[in-house]
Amino acid sequence: MATFSVFIMVRDGIAFKYFWPNSLWIAKQANFQFALFANIFMLIFTKTALKTDLHFPKTNKFLLIVVALLILFSIGNLFLDKPLFVVNNYLTILASLPVFIISAQLLKHKSLVLGKYYIVSFVILFSGVLIFILKNLGMVDFSLGENVLKVAFITQVLILSNGLIAMYQAILKDTNRSVVDNLKKLYEVKNDLSLKLEKQVELRTKEVDRKNEELILANRQLGAERDIFEMQRNLISLQKQQTTDSIMYAKRIQRTLMHPLEKIRKIFPESILIDIPKDIVSGDFYWVHDSGNMKYAAVADCTGHGVPGAFMSIIGITYLNEIIRNTPNLKPNEILNILRDQVINSFQSYENESEVKDGMDISLVCIHKDSLILEYAGAYNPLYVVRGNELTTIEADRMPISTSDRQNEKFNIHSFSLNKGDMIYLFTDGFLDQFGWRSGKKFKNKQFKELLLDINEMPTEVKQVVIKNAFKNWKGDLEQVDDIMILGLKI
Repeated sequence: MATFSVFIMVRDGIAFKYFWPNSLWIAKQANFQFALFANIFMLIFTKTALKTDLHFPKTNKFLLIVVALLILFSIGNLFLDKPLFVVNNYLTILASLPVFIISAQLLKHKSLVLGKYYIVSFVILFSGVLIFILKNLGMVDFSLGENVLKVAFITQVLILSNGLIAMYQAILKDTNRSVVDNLKKLYEVKNDLSLKLEKQVELRTKEVDRKNEELILANRQLGAERDIFEMQRNLISLQKQQTTDSIMYAKRIQRTLMHPLEKIRKIFPESILIDIPKDIVSGDFYWVHDSGNMKYAAVADCTGHGVPGAFMSIIGITYLNEIIRNTPNLKPNEILNILRDQVINSFQSYENESEVKDGMDISLVCIHKDSLILEYAGAYNPLYVVRGNELTTIEADRMPISTSDRQNEKFNIHSFSLNKGDMIYLFTDGFLDQFGWRSGKKFKNKQFKELLLDINEMPTEVKQVVIKNAFKNWKGDLEQVDDIMILGLKI
């Protein structure tokens, strides 16, 4: 409506007088451009108000093509010295085609409230436009041509306004009707749900009453079972306490047989001891003995850990004390030969029905005080000698202190000349087999050797703390895999 109003003002000369009195180019273009704009916006109004994309999809495509052509003509006309006024008339006719087509379709589509208003308004408008065009072409002589266009435009505006009002009233009416229908349906659904809910409540009430009776009976049964459970728990707690007391007593016996660190240091003044059991009692043990010119030391890893390993360690310590007492100054390999025979004899089953392979892995050294000659024999457990920044490994025999395929073979003796300040390490495999919380891998020999070399120049007490911290940091929150036993002796 705005563009059509401006078009009329251009035709009457009002626009030139008040809007662009100094621009002849705008004056030349305005008549053509605003006529095109009026047609373009008329088609856009038609598309929007009648929802042609929904109701008339084929006509909608044609309408969009016409709009595009009108826009192209509008842009092209900007580059011409003289606007194509004659073409303007034909473009008006072109723009009216979709309107006429839609009007014809509206006659069949009676459900659109705006349809009849649309048809009447555009018939009046295009009648006025047709008279206006014919007058411009000189085909009719009608003195009221300009006023007819204005009257047709105003009449169209009034009719479409009434049509829009009627359309929105119809929409409001349909909306109200839809709301009322939805409320009725909602009320019906509510009544149905209420009836169903009442039935469900009644059924659930009966079910709850039945369940309550069952719960009362179950509570009585649970009360009786709880009393039995309390009695059993107290009995288990008592048995557990008795078992723990027995284990603690076994630990005291084990510790009594193994010299404390203070006594070890009377034989080996600068020594360290790392003893970290996996359970209360350990399957690893150490043993030291002073026999005149000879000092003995051993570290063993018995089969299993916890209570079974602890009993085996007591057997091992007892046999070592008995062997060295009965035959002093034996070489380490001779001691291991005797120890193996005694362990095998101790675990021989009745009537030889089965063969028990319980026993231990051990490293045993003898140090001659005057010559500082070290003699070593081992069953799987090696010996490390650290001198300065070098570490020497003395390998053990690959056979255990127990029944095996090689139980008739003799253990070998290894001799090594020590120097003052040398450090020897006897140990079990617990530290080396421990998994690390970061890597998930075992500590292994290489890292253990590097650790011993790194701490070699440190004071004795510091070495002990560093090794313990290294194990703690490596293990983290993971479970300890095995008993840990490390005995370090400084010459």
